[in-house]
Amino acid sequence: MARPASHRQTVLLGTPNNLPNSAWVCFPGSLLISAAVHTIGFFWRALSPVMAIMCLASQTETDSTTLIYTEMRRRAIPELQFSGPRCLSGWLVDACVLYSESMLRAIIFDFDGIIVNSEPLIMRLTQSMAAREGWTVSEEDYYREYLALDDRGIIEHLYESHGRPIDHARRDELVEWKIRLYAEAIREGLPPIAGASEFVGKVAAQFPLAIASGSLRSEVEHLLQKLGLREKFAVIITADDCDRCKPDPEIFLKAFERLQQLPAFNSGARGEKANRANTKKGETVSPPLQAAECLAIEDAPAGVRAAQAAGMKCLALAHSRPLEALQHADWVCQEFAEVDMEKIQAAFDEL
Repeated sequence: MARPASHRQTVLLGTPNNLPNSAWVCFPGSLLISAAVHTIGFFWRALSPVMAIMCLASQTETDSTTLIYTEMRRRAIPELQFSGPRCLSGWLVDACVLYSESMLRAIIFDFDGIIVNSEPLIMRLTQSMAAREGWTVSEEDYYREYLALDDRGIIEHLYESHGRPIDHARRDELVEWKIRLYAEAIREGLPPIAGASEFVGKVAAQFPLAIASGSLRSEVEHLLQKLGLREKFAVIITADDCDRCKPDPEIFLKAFERLQQLPAFNSGARGEKANRANTKKGETVSPPLQAAECLAIEDAPAGVRAAQAAGMKCLALAHSRPLEALQHADWVCQEFAEVDMEKIQAAFDEL
């Protein structure tokens, strides 16, 4: 599936036909500066605030106030409130552009094998379910074929891989059996993946976080509470919310839709007129969240494919599969300790 286009777009600050007479005229060197901004995204952070400050030379406010502020996104000087007018005129207008680049704004975590060390337990229960039907599942079988599947998907794959038509009534019995035994096994909690708690605490201070897990909501909520991480996640999407499991992108798309509804990304729902009024008062107006601005973190090849099919970039951690099995991810690390978030954020800014 083709990935959605980046949120990058060129924004013209004015045109000769609609600029006010009092608009400030760009200095001659702005042609070269704006051309550099247009062709070399790296210089954007340094140049865009300078150009915006220059725009403040005119006090004439127009409808472009909201446009300027929204597209600037506080990229280089977060505390600076841009409320400038349309300020560029003459034959240099077409060269004076700003970029709204796709940048990292939210992170969506898988749960089992990423935050909590639950995969060995789930594997043993899968093996027990198979044994009840007279089948066997090796450790290699589980991590190669069953990783990222939800309970129903695991049992259906057991039937299919053993050449049996799915018995839906028996499938549901096995699901209930597994849910009951798993709940008993995790009553006191499970250990976190090494470095997961620290990593979540760090990124939660910078980004809204979500979980997209094939486990049940009750299981995810319980284990997060035991780890002291529940309050770090604004959105939790689980098997309870989805009809299809990974590698289908449904679970990531639903997490994305729920993230879009958070106040940090939902200013557009107030309407353009309200946004323009709030901008003039110096209040933040955030553009809607885009899928390309989300990072997914996965440990399963099928999970990586699901995230990418949803239009997201994916960081894969080799907690459950070898590095070579995860090379289709956008970034691959052995563990959280190797993750360079500054490098990942820079890559999003350069998209």
